[in-house]
Amino acid sequence: MKNKKLYLLIVTGLFLIAIINAQTNWGTNTLDDPDPANANSSALGTGHNVSGQYSFTSGRNNNVSGTYSTAFGLSNKVSSIYSTAFGLNNEVTRPFSFAFGRHTKASGINSFVLGKGTTTGLPLENSNNYSFLVGFKHNEAGLFVSRNTQGPMVGISTDSPQSRLDIRLGDKQDIRIQSEVPNTYGGISFRHSNGSENWRIRAFSNFTGGYGNILSIVSPQKHDFWISAGKTMIGDWFDFDPCSDCNEYELFVKKGIRTQKVKVDLAAGVWADYVFEKDYDLKSLEEVEAFINENGHLSNVLSAEEVKNEGLNLGEMDAKLLEKIEELTLYVIELKKEINELKARTNENQE
Repeated sequence: MKNKKLYLLIVTGLFLIAIINAQTNWGTNTLDDPDPANANSSALGTGHNVSGQYSFTSGRNNNVSGTYSTAFGLSNKVSSIYSTAFGLNNEVTRPFSFAFGRHTKASGINSFVLGKGTTTGLPLENSNNYSFLVGFKHNEAGLFVSRNTQGPMVGISTDSPQSRLDIRLGDKQDIRIQSEVPNTYGGISFRHSNGSENWRIRAFSNFTGGYGNILSIVSPQKHDFWISAGKTMIGDWFDFDPCSDCNEYELFVKKGIRTQKVKVDLAAGVWADYVFEKDYDLKSLEEVEAFINENGHLSNVLSAEEVKNEGLNLGEMDAKLLEKIEELTLYVIELKKEINELKARTNENQE
């Protein structure tokens, strides 16, 4: 029994040595090494053509002419060194490269391609050096990873990314970020080189306190931007004062707005030209004086306390101020008439 085991071990060893040190052919194949001294290529299957040294193929109709290269499957072609093709109708033409799938082609140095092209003449090709491409249609990159002088580059739907992450979208396409649990948030955080936060963008789902869904852009310095229930807030979320008419407005800004131009749309009849109409009820100066003495402000104008508590409407306030200016104009015209009458009487008396 021991002699049989020893015999079997010796035969197996000799068989392996033969495989390693000689061309081995299982099936009907062509092994064509130009240097018989280094004829160490092997083929398993039928219809292969192996001319590269130290190369191997398995399957059917594969062509391997690159040294230290391999091909597996049907009708694959490897013509460069240290490369591999795996699948159906794949091709590798540059060194240290890999083509996997169906109708793919690796034509860049250290290029990897994975997926499916359209046909043999329209392969999914990666011609970029030192890169990895995944796709499933001729000349249409799904995922692309490479490296250039700027560092690692990742492209989605492009094989020429212009930034660390370059995503190309077609018509009516989105980038989707979805929370896996309710009452939470997801987002993007921008950091300094030391890891401290600079800005962050977050989308809250069913935020507690009745605020619902919120989009926020915030910084540690509280230069914040919030969108919630149709309202936009600029400033610290917790720094806004409550208001009784908040639901009537959609933009809230803390600390102020500086701009070169503001336009306010007003409804018909708000602007104060009605003061010049014949039936306008212009109060006498005595009535105006009595109202001021009693209330401490002009009639039909907000008091200081009301402005403090509720703020003011710029459009309506401008209209009220114009109303008072036009009333003053009428008072001046009336006084001018009275002065002219007094002058006329004085002149008559002097005559």
